[in-house]
Amino acid sequence: MNSLAIALSGGLDSRFLTHAALEAGCAVRALTATGVHVPREEAAEAAAWAAERNVEHSFMPIDVLADPEVAANSRRRCYGCKRLIFLKLRETADGLALADGTNADDMGSFRPGLKALRELGVRSPLAEAGLGKEEIRELAELVPHGDSLLMRFTGIDNPEAAGALRGAEIIAAREYAAPLKEGEYYVEDLKGLEVVSGEGETLGHVSDVIEGGGGDLAEVVLPAGEKRFVPFRKEFFGDTDLDKGKIVLLEPWILDE
Repeated sequence: MNSLAIALSGGLDSRFLTHAALEAGCAVRALTATGVHVPREEAAEAAAWAAERNVEHSFMPIDVLADPEVAANSRRRCYGCKRLIFLKLRETADGLALADGTNADDMGSFRPGLKALRELGVRSPLAEAGLGKEEIRELAELVPHGDSLLMRFTGIDNPEAAGALRGAEIIAAREYAAPLKEGEYYVEDLKGLEVVSGEGETLGHVSDVIEGGGGDLAEVVLPAGEKRFVPFRKEFFGDTDLDKGKIVLLEPWILDE
């Protein structure tokens, strides 16, 4: 499935489904139903989340009270509401497969709206994969997203609380680190590397890489213990072999006082 439409409510399940589809290489069109049944803040959060990830997003105003079952508050109101909403979303999807964030736990409870989803051919990938709420929360806690990380913290459940973490230093286990482009390295990978000349002569070792406004500086400790700071740029450093634990210094003279 190269492209699909997803009913994005702004909740964790539909956001995680959208994220997973993007990571799988799918072209995603996110659709958010609006109306008296959806708080404005929730719809706005869904739109902001999609915009941050460059996901095509559309609002779909729906008057759920136009459905007689909903207007009468009958026992079939949930079915009528869900069917009306997803009929409109399916029309807006323009032929794309339509998916929602229903999870495996939802399938075990009495939810008349699920019948409407089945009738309309709406797919529920999370439920189909057997993922319940707890598994989704665990998977969403720390997920690579391009050059950044999609993170979820226990107790942080609204934009205001998340905004208070801006600028905070967060330490994550290495296995959750985002993939890097060729020629990029994590500081921890560079620490301890043996610094050698182009001829293989040992010149010292990297003890740290210091971030600065003018660029990063490699702190090189010489065999005698003196420290030198070398701009960590391709003009000065060549091949980096993490397996052998070596990095080539192209201009050894820079270590001279």
